[in-house]
Amino acid sequence: MSQKDIRAMLMQSFGEHRKVSVQLKELSVDSDVKADIVGFVEGYQEDTAIISRNLVLIEDINHIEFIE
Repeated sequence: MSQKDIRAMLMQSFGEHRKVSVQLKELSVDSDVKADIVGFVEGYQEDTAIISRNLVLIEDINHIEFIE
């Protein structure tokens, strides 16, 4: 997923108060994909977002989707 698409979805989620699921690029110690962060975008800046009290670097986001 492109950075442009990720940023657009973060802004839309923040503006419309929509719940998201975010998959990060980083792996756990066992080389497994970490659990998705699920929640609401509480804040957004150029390089970071706060999703359910988790500070996330936008460049570390692999995929984002809306949760209905």
